[in-house]
Amino acid sequence: MIVKKILKMLLMGISIVILIGSECPEPEPPETYDPDLPLEHIDELRDEYSTYSLTVPPRSAFSAGTRAYSANYQFWTADHLTCPTCPGICTYCRGTGLNTSDPYWAIIAILDWEVELGVKADQVNDELTSEWSGNVPIWITSAYRNPARNMRIPGHSPTSNHMFGHAIDFDGESPAENDMIRDAVSEAGGNPVPEGGGYGWIHANF
Repeated sequence: MIVKKILKMLLMGISIVILIGSECPEPEPPETYDPDLPLEHIDELRDEYSTYSLTVPPRSAFSAGTRAYSANYQFWTADHLTCPTCPGICTYCRGTGLNTSDPYWAIIAILDWEVELGVKADQVNDELTSEWSGNVPIWITSAYRNPARNMRIPGHSPTSNHMFGHAIDFDGESPAENDMIRDAVSEAGGNPVPEGGGYGWIHANF
């Protein structure tokens, strides 16, 4: 019995020596975020994801909304888009660039989280320009959306890729143009989904 106690004490002592001699794990590096955005603004939008029980993007996923524009393609705006099912300008469909969120979130968007949304839009445009040998009248009707806006859109998907910066809606001006947009999206590595009936528009998942 005494021998067992001595062995137990020795083992405990060895364990203590090993524990003391081991290195402490390095602390986790602080999470990075866009310095052009106020941290409280980022976290307020992240709270919106929690409200709808969605995966909450990291702070680093959000970009300043001023980066949501490009000269390579056109955007639907209040001057261009009316919706046949809504009185006047459609507040659900109207967009101003790759950030098609509620106006409150005009300065913030997910543009580069696993998918570089602007790069993908440019690639689609480049494919079309190459195919049509000139400027293409391609319209972007929706890209990044904040969760609350997404949930208000009739027929929305509650897990839409638009909320995570992984989707863009492109619209041509004829069925033939949308067919070409569909092919261009595929060439750019996206998954094109025709929507809207008639010639409708092309929803592109990236």
